Amino acid sequence: MKVRDEVCGMTIDAESAAGNAEFEGKTYHFCSDRCRDLFQEDPDRYLPTDTQRRNPGGRHHRHL
Repeated sequence: MKVRDEVCGMTIDAESAAGNAEFEGKTYHFCSDRCRDLFQEDPDRYLPTDTQRRNPGGRHHRHL
């Protein structure tokens, strides 16, 4: 299954991801240990806001 690395935006294969992390009951996959480490330091920096997570079809989005 193809997934997006939330830190760098790279599309990767979840089964062969270099790193994984759990956050709020969801598993995220990363292209490298560095991307995983950055995510673990501050997950909210790389994920949509709480409102957007609850309403993924909403029109607002976050620019990094």
